Amino acid sequence: MKDFLKGLPVGLAAGVVLSLVLWKSVIAGRLAEPGRAGTETGTAGSAAGQGTPEGREAAALKAEIDRLKADAARLAAALAAARTGRTGEAGKGSADTAADAAALRGGTRREKNPWSDLGRKLYEMRDKLKNGEDGMEDPEVQALWLEAIEIARKLAEELGIDLQEFELSPYTLPMIMLAMLDASDLPPEGAQSAALDALVEAAEGDWKTFMADRAGLTKLEARLEMVKMTGAMFDGVWGSMTPDQRAIFDKVDMLARDRWAQPNSIINGGRQEVSRSVLASWTNDLGLSEAQSLAVKPVVDDYVRRYSELQADFARRAAAGTPPGPTEKALATTGLMVDAQKQLSKTVTLDDAQQEKLKSWGVIYGVGVEGE
Repeated sequence: MKDFLKGLPVGLAAGVVLSLVLWKSVIAGRLAEPGRAGTETGTAGSAAGQGTPEGREAAALKAEIDRLKADAARLAAALAAARTGRTGEAGKGSADTAADAAALRGGTRREKNPWSDLGRKLYEMRDKLKNGEDGMEDPEVQALWLEAIEIARKLAEELGIDLQEFELSPYTLPMIMLAMLDASDLPPEGAQSAALDALVEAAEGDWKTFMADRAGLTKLEARLEMVKMTGAMFDGVWGSMTPDQRAIFDKVDMLARDRWAQPNSIINGGRQEVSRSVLASWTNDLGLSEAQSLAVKPVVDDYVRRYSELQADFARRAAAGTPPGPTEKALATTGLMVDAQKQLSKTVTLDDAQQEKLKSWGVIYGVGVEGE
């Protein structure tokens, strides 16, 4: 940990906080695309925009981003101080970090869970972690986050993926939950423990299959597959718990998975204004020519329509008392963007550079059409 802190730029630490492994991201399962974690709006700041469900969603996302940025700044300062030895215990990591970072392999579920030691600490500190942002100032909480960063970095490196992909993998939230549960006063036993062992084994198999196929997937297709895997494992772990076991996690506010389904960029306004803004963004993202951009307009219009219809359906179901779950929402919104990318590639002929941009295009565009 000491060597890692010396070599970690403060800016990178802030990016990690915003997109991955701090309490607000890895543990809460919250997503943010590096460099795209802002909110792009048409008229999102207008009174009319704020009065719509989509406008309120945009405002809530912006507020969350502002909070994450504040968290990032605080942790970046802690990291900078840690590198010069000014934080005392907050700068120390686990002596067993290297062993912890050995991704699931061999032994019992507890032995092969890379988060086991951290899970014990999370369980012991669960009441303090409930303090939310106030806990950012606590040296013990800072030390915990620093340790989480180190474990996540080593795991991502070992798995051969970047940190953003790692956040979506089954090696994050589901395994952290299991580590806390195993360390709790209500550990799984008997049939429940056996069922959880089977879940871990299935997740390992799914991950190997995914990694074997990953090279042929676009960034968003890979995200879609990872949400499927991680969502299924999370639902399996959660579904196996007793009410008393679930109450453990209520104390640490770690189940905010709605962030899985939230877009990286939100554009609000009238329908034509929204379509123009989305088209301009896509044109810029892929470096499309004027002729290509004109040809892509129907794809954009269809995406705006389908996204609006999907959000309206979510709202109707929520009003009826049967809201969609976070995994379903994340799969639906990501799936819409994947479909749009496929349609775009069929509509225009992309050169090699544009095809490479399309493959690495990881932004999910959210839209809020006002007056509808």
